[in-house]
Amino acid sequence: MLKKTEIELQHFISHLGLDLDEVLNKDIFCQILRGFTSKGT
Repeated sequence: MLKKTEIELQHFISHLGLDLDEVLNKDIFCQILRGFTSKGT
């Protein structure tokens, strides 16, 4: 994963008031990541 995308993802998750480690353990992380990758490249 690109560093920029990773940072943006962390900011996005923080904005939602979620903890990154918690999100990593949930299916929603895969959906968010898919959204980022499909939008980016």
